Amino acid sequence: MMLTPAVMPAAQNLWYQVINSPMAMEKLFPSLVKFYSDAEAGTDFYEKFSIRRNIQVIFQCLWNETYYRSIMIQLARACGPEFIRFINMVINDATFLLDESLAALKKIHDVELLMANKEEWAALGREEQQQKEGILEDAKRQVRSWLIYAKDTLELLGYLTRDAPQPFAQDVLGDRLASMLNHNIAQLCGRKCMELKVRDAAERFQWEPRKLVGQVVDIYLNLAALSDTFAEFIAHDERSYTPQMMNDVIRRLVSNNIVPISQIERFRALAEKVETLYNNKAAQEMELEDAPEEFKDPVMDTLMEDPVRLPSGHIMDRKHIMRHLLSSQTNPFNRAALTEEELEPGFQRLISMNVQLDHIL
Repeated sequence: MMLTPAVMPAAQNLWYQVINSPMAMEKLFPSLVKFYSDAEAGTDFYEKFSIRRNIQVIFQCLWNETYYRSIMIQLARACGPEFIRFINMVINDATFLLDESLAALKKIHDVELLMANKEEWAALGREEQQQKEGILEDAKRQVRSWLIYAKDTLELLGYLTRDAPQPFAQDVLGDRLASMLNHNIAQLCGRKCMELKVRDAAERFQWEPRKLVGQVVDIYLNLAALSDTFAEFIAHDERSYTPQMMNDVIRRLVSNNIVPISQIERFRALAEKVETLYNNKAAQEMELEDAPEEFKDPVMDTLMEDPVRLPSGHIMDRKHIMRHLLSSQTNPFNRAALTEEELEPGFQRLISMNVQLDHIL
């Protein structure tokens, strides 16, 4: 990372000598993609974020080079297993880093608000005060690093979704990214967003919520171009999405003038499309609520769309077992080693025939 012009402008000539070498042009980006993923198992849990931030800085500099950007886009469009694994790790990182950042900010908000109320603070015993002070110091120590890593990871997702959105059209990645975006924009712009407000936030912690919201909105809009595919992923998120949640977000974007009006209108159009899909899904689920248990995924308890048989005999929806395999190459029922090639397809037609028969009857 130290050679990148963004970090050391004086090393610019050496940087270009390195990236223009034949070996680098052939292997640098694919090797960094693999290294990003391999850091998951080969390093300390917290150390991996520092390693990956260095890789993100290099990616950003390479993205500004026409040749390397074209290589990155080609790999993304090919959607090979290594690139899919890489994107999955990026989503994992963004999810963890944002969760930790926002949780720490809430702790800072709560404790500092309590300390500002002299009477309430004095009413606490000394032991409880020390406990609260410990929570506050831990949160303050962590939040700055988590926020830096989170913003850099969202920046990586931003230019990947803008210029190479193809991987995010896949169930195994798209629904996870949609769930992460929904959860975080609900916290940032929802009814409890004031719980994240802290004194002198930018100076003390580099906490700039407007910029973070702008990054999240950019990713939504980058993927809104994927026909209805990403809108469906948003609508199918049962953890955070509701039409009311999206309306709350839009009101906050408008009232606080967080992003340009053109983006707000595009986001509003996306929200309307998602609400239609959400209502259609709810109606379909009512029709199929009595579907036989054997037609439901045993882990997620949802009607299977593309069922596959595992070597153990269990049948799961492909998207759910594939998501599991990205994190662990094991059978979730017995922990035996498992690969995608061992999944046996061919059960979708039986479920489709049953659903059609139910409609006829």
